Amino acid sequence: MNQESPATEAAYEDTLREIEDAVQEVTRLSRTAVSSERFLAELLQSAVRTLAAIGGAVWMRRVEGLRLEFQVNLAHTGLVSAPDADVGPDLEERSQQHLRLLDRVASETTNRAVAPRSGSGHTSQGNSGLPENPTDCLLLLCPVAVDDHVLGVIEIFQRADVSPAACQGFLRFLGALAELTADFLRNSQLRELKDRAALWGQFESFTDRVHQGLNVEQIASAIANDGRQLIGCDRLSVAVPKGSRCRIVAVSGIDSVDRRSNVVRAGEDLIRCVIRTREPFWYQDTQEASATGGSAMPDLPPQLAEPVNRYLDDSPARLLAVFPLIPGSEETSPSSDKRENRQPVGALIIE
Repeated sequence: MNQESPATEAAYEDTLREIEDAVQEVTRLSRTAVSSERFLAELLQSAVRTLAAIGGAVWMRRVEGLRLEFQVNLAHTGLVSAPDADVGPDLEERSQQHLRLLDRVASETTNRAVAPRSGSGHTSQGNSGLPENPTDCLLLLCPVAVDDHVLGVIEIFQRADVSPAACQGFLRFLGALAELTADFLRNSQLRELKDRAALWGQFESFTDRVHQGLNVEQIASAIANDGRQLIGCDRLSVAVPKGSRCRIVAVSGIDSVDRRSNVVRAGEDLIRCVIRTREPFWYQDTQEASATGGSAMPDLPPQLAEPVNRYLDDSPARLLAVFPLIPGSEETSPSSDKRENRQPVGALIIE
């Protein structure tokens, strides 16, 4: 009976430990509330590192079909979707063959190992029933399914000289990662539903509170303070018509508005200019603008540039929005005559 050498046994045990550590780490990550982008990135990087693979990719199903969500070293595979791949006459053909392969694996919901340059180049009739693998890599493909519905495919580009026994072990490892990915996506959907239900509950409570009285200042104060928490912004200011102008009557976090404050005066000037456009106004500071020393908002209309800059002189806002409150604006198009004739009943400044 052949016996493995001590060095081979040690390498095998090291690989098993790495696989176990990788599964445990992905398991821990799958139970957290991290973004899907971070989860998929860490999962794929861990898989490629653990299997000492050439590269990998995660494909997620979208309306238009499977879309590349994250990749590692895809440029080394010679596929057209690789950002750094050399453009060749057969690049598009290889890409289409590869996509057909992914679609078939996703439709059959079965883990697959596809040999390099294998298949007939067509979508069917071969012994495996799979399209050609257009790469020089051994492809390890594992669908990610939630309730029998495939949401994506985990793909590993492995060296071609991997033994059949190692290949089966790699597929079992990727199958475990695919199940953890399915658990993560299922939990993400549940969290999204719970968050949506909680948000609607907060919105209903908010509307109840702002309709409990007729005093304009009290209602504006409720909108400013409760609305800030509902929106998740740093500061929310509410302005209502006073004579010929909109006056800021409530600012979240303060009991009374200082009419001599520079930021209040600048805010009212900004509201006056935005209301004339009858459209919401957005401003976002960018690191690029700060780094280059350029204008924070180079495309500002001339009538808004000065009031925006004056307001930002006294406000640390990185994201600023001004919303004119026009009755019935959600029922009519922006060009509707009815909407044009309706007078604003106030405005919001969101920072």
